[in-house]
Amino acid sequence: MIFSVASRPFQSWWTQIWQKPYNNRFSEDEVTKALFHMSLLKSPGPDGVPPIFFHKFWHVVKSDVVACVLKFLNHCILPPSFNDTNIVLIPKYKNPETLAQFLPISLCNVVYKIASKTIANRLKPWLDSIISPSQSAFVPGCLITNNVLLAFEINHYLNTRTKGRKHFMNLKLDISKAYDRVEWSFLRRVLGKLDFPCSFIELIMLCITSVKYLFVLSSTQFGSISPHRGLRQGDPLLPYLFLLCTESLSSLFRAADERGTISGVAVCWGAPKISHLLFADDTMIFCLANPTTVKHVRRTLETYKKVPDQEINLSKSSAAFSRNTLADTRALLAAELCIRLENKHEVYLGLPAIAFRSKRALFAHLKDKIWKRIHGWHERTLSQAGKACLIQAVVQTIPSYAMFCFRLPKTLVKEFQSLTTDFFWHDGERKHIHWLAWDKLCSSKLEGGLGFRNLEAFNLALLAKQLWRLLTRQECLVSKVLKAKYFPRHHLFEAQAGVRPSFTWRSIIAARNLLWSGCRGRIGSGHLCSFARQVWACSNFRWFNIGAPASSVEDWFRSILLKLQPTEFDLVLMVCWAVWWSKNLKTLNKAFLFPQQTVDFARSYLLAFESTCSSQVPRRLGQSPSWSPPHSDAIKINFDGLILDGGTTLGIGVVTRDSSGMILFWQSFRLPRRGTTIVAEALAAREAIKLAVRQSWQQVRLEGDCVTLMNKLSASAMDQSFIRPLIFDIKTLALTLNSVSFLFVPHSGNRQLTAWLI
Repeated sequence: MIFSVASRPFQSWWTQIWQKPYNNRFSEDEVTKALFHMSLLKSPGPDGVPPIFFHKFWHVVKSDVVACVLKFLNHCILPPSFNDTNIVLIPKYKNPETLAQFLPISLCNVVYKIASKTIANRLKPWLDSIISPSQSAFVPGCLITNNVLLAFEINHYLNTRTKGRKHFMNLKLDISKAYDRVEWSFLRRVLGKLDFPCSFIELIMLCITSVKYLFVLSSTQFGSISPHRGLRQGDPLLPYLFLLCTESLSSLFRAADERGTISGVAVCWGAPKISHLLFADDTMIFCLANPTTVKHVRRTLETYKKVPDQEINLSKSSAAFSRNTLADTRALLAAELCIRLENKHEVYLGLPAIAFRSKRALFAHLKDKIWKRIHGWHERTLSQAGKACLIQAVVQTIPSYAMFCFRLPKTLVKEFQSLTTDFFWHDGERKHIHWLAWDKLCSSKLEGGLGFRNLEAFNLALLAKQLWRLLTRQECLVSKVLKAKYFPRHHLFEAQAGVRPSFTWRSIIAARNLLWSGCRGRIGSGHLCSFARQVWACSNFRWFNIGAPASSVEDWFRSILLKLQPTEFDLVLMVCWAVWWSKNLKTLNKAFLFPQQTVDFARSYLLAFESTCSSQVPRRLGQSPSWSPPHSDAIKINFDGLILDGGTTLGIGVVTRDSSGMILFWQSFRLPRRGTTIVAEALAAREAIKLAVRQSWQQVRLEGDCVTLMNKLSASAMDQSFIRPLIFDIKTLALTLNSVSFLFVPHSGNRQLTAWLI
């Protein structure tokens, strides 16, 4: 009866299509994928070996491990000691004296973790369809910073709400031993309520109920316990199963919201109402501050306590209220809930939940952490190489989490830098010289530096990353809230700070110029610019979406040089020389070469140079490749693109033949625009695939003589070059046909088509 109350808000998410992956038998590929996604140096369990052993000797143990895991996954046959788990106590404090000052760590067998991770991999892709948007933990595509930004925005709204008849409250709940108190019967009912197949439910329950704990003290195992409830920490399934259990709390609040008994908080008109935020077992509740609502909140929490047997630690829970709430009302409602009253919640998920006037004091604890780390290392004799490793791996990562959401004060960042440089150059004497400037140390190793982070630039980069998520993931709850409040009728790049903006929003838009400088636009519909709509409506131009890499020329050139093969490196240097040579010709008024002519000259010069340097007798050339027909019921389309008229025109040509060699269709035309050879080839390929779609040819073979383009079209990974939009268009059109193959053919095979273009 109690379970039916909590499970009533659950909805049946699964269709027959979604259930299908859970009914399929597990495969060897899934097992291998699970193993190679595990961390290599995790602490070993009862088997005594870490995952790196299985990685290194997979060719030896593969058959036995796969057979054991598949026997368990497909037939639910549990090998002896398969699910044994070591319990190791790790001290949480220096010189611990009581058992409560130790943290128990669960260490599972690697073979079991492979099986458990295989199950988790099947469950993980569908979590975003099951779990409510208010839960950000372990859900693909969600970050912990989503909840931090939402909580900060709501708390900022409550702190600035000084007028109005409605009063709001914010409850911060602490759930005691949340993982250890989960009832197995409740978990089984949740899985059944979500319409998982019975076989999949039984497999998960076998993983949970067959565990046996062994205690390890001084490298010796002793004692064993078989639990009757709780989820084991260290199990890859734990996060996802716990999310399904906590979803009952979200469903209770959704049901209360539908009944109108508990209403959430909207930071502005048009913003979604938020009644709760969850990150695993960290819970925040937002609602109206009145006796009726508090009574319903208490009943909801009591139901949640009874159903999955969760215990709310009232001594660590607290309540905060909007500024327009009277002091007597605050005390009365906090006493009704039996929790502590606070002026405001200062910390949520390890970051500030509200901003003070002094931003430096808000993040002073980060400086203390850095100082403590460095002070402990000063007592040891470390080389400068060791100090550099510690600075990069430890010191400069301490403020990273806060930098994702907040722009740290420049004075504080300079103090971080001062502590770091003093530690790096300190040699045991009181006075020490900084032999290089900090900016030089922050340069890359290729430029003579050590690759230290410029924390101010790094802070802006992380905020720009957060801004990019708001731009590209507009379906997220945090994106909807910020858009409704700060730019409801504008684009993100046109958003203003607004009236009384929060510290997080001011921090995020501070990185807008950085993000904009790295963006490259594609020509679109022009709906963001009224003037553009009028101009393009009057034109008959033919536009092509050609992007560009988002980096400076210097960084791009350096990255290209690092990735080049020796032969490609020679060509790059030869092209650079050819550019210098053509510039000299122009200066002396002897001749003028177009860019494509310069590249062609560099290629021919390099080939002549290499053939001259080679002492080998050239091999007899075989017969030039010629056109070959496709198999029956297939159509072969040859395409080619050229640069004509000194680089001012692109030539596009397409010819189609059937299996008998009969020409079905051909076309060639010129585009009055500049471009590179690969752009011309890509445009020709797009014309070819568009022709196949128009003619409804289902089996098509496309042949082109540009090996770079054909490799990009055949690759499964997303292309990152400047012709990415064209590659995307071609692949999208190809998906509408039954069978499409992209084949490279030497230039001699396209000779006739080239002649038509010229």
